[in-house]
Amino acid sequence: MTQLQAIPTDVLQERQQIVLRAKNLQIVDQPTYDEAALAHNTAGYLEKRIEDHYEPMRVATKAAYDTVLKAKKMDLEPVLEVKAILSKALARYSLEQERIRRAEQDRLDKLAVKEAEAKRKAEIEAAKLAGASRQEIKEIKMAPIEVVSPTIDPTHAQSRLVSKPIEQWTAEVMGDEGFMFLVKAVAEGKVQAGLLLPNQVALNQMARTFKDKLDVPGVKPVCEHRTAVRAGI
Repeated sequence: MTQLQAIPTDVLQERQQIVLRAKNLQIVDQPTYDEAALAHNTAGYLEKRIEDHYEPMRVATKAAYDTVLKAKKMDLEPVLEVKAILSKALARYSLEQERIRRAEQDRLDKLAVKEAEAKRKAEIEAAKLAGASRQEIKEIKMAPIEVVSPTIDPTHAQSRLVSKPIEQWTAEVMGDEGFMFLVKAVAEGKVQAGLLLPNQVALNQMARTFKDKLDVPGVKPVCEHRTAVRAGI
């Protein structure tokens, strides 16, 4: 493991001084301008000193991190692949068994309704043969029909080692045509504009190329002026 090395004392002291100077400095004339330019140059020098100090540690640490990450990925990959395969297979089987159970339950429910209706029809016919009045026949017809349907148990026992199938929904843009439909929907206000994220890297590159001539609908070129540290001064 790479050991973290402290920044040299002279860098820390100079950093503290430059921070205090910069915070209290206001450029109002040539002397203060020159002082700010010197402070800016010193800040650039300190930046390089600090970058150079940490860079070897960063490289060594990143190399070790990448090695560990690569080994972890290689060891995990076959396990995760098998886990995903089994997860989908278990879910498919459970869903199929539930489909079978529901289909059988539906069949028995419909059969029970038919049997109950046939029983009610037989009761009405028997009442008529027994000389029941119209009112009595009407009451028999209006009485709730009792439907008794057996409950079908699950066709398999749910393992305690896995959960029941869980729905996982994702969204997929259907190619270039689908993307254009999405753009149109955003333009018409049907969906939020945040669904279309601008390619800021590409836009910044175009801005550096075309500068104030950048011509992209909905985008404006922005120029910020900064000073740069001159090396070797």
